[in-house]
Amino acid sequence: MMQHYFAAFCPEHDGRFSVLFPDLPEVRTSGNDIDDAMTMARSVLKHSLESMSRGGIPLPIPSTFEAARIKTMLLYEKFSIIPTGEVFFPLIAAPDMDKTPMNISLSLPRNAVTALDRKAALAGMTREGYITSLALS
Repeated sequence: MMQHYFAAFCPEHDGRFSVLFPDLPEVRTSGNDIDDAMTMARSVLKHSLESMSRGGIPLPIPSTFEAARIKTMLLYEKFSIIPTGEVFFPLIAAPDMDKTPMNISLSLPRNAVTALDRKAALAGMTREGYITSLALS
């Protein structure tokens, strides 16, 4: 099941938007306008959660709207942020973090398998690890 996290979009006096994630207080970004801020929010959430996952850090459980609103107000206090307009809280989809192993059958020409194994060895990886890293990069 895909998870979603609330992001707090705070308008700034110059027309930009700062973005905080109440469930990830160390994650912040901003954008020149609402579209740019949304793009940046999706990107920073994806990279932050993937980094946490790689580091074995448990992902936070997404808050309810009311809890996210309260956490945001506390973050604004902590960072001395004074919103210049109405703060809004869109849900941002988290990347698919399901790492359940799956067996697949894959038919490739022999020379492709040889090249794949050579490249995996040069990268210090197994064939499966190398294919996974290619798919997730």
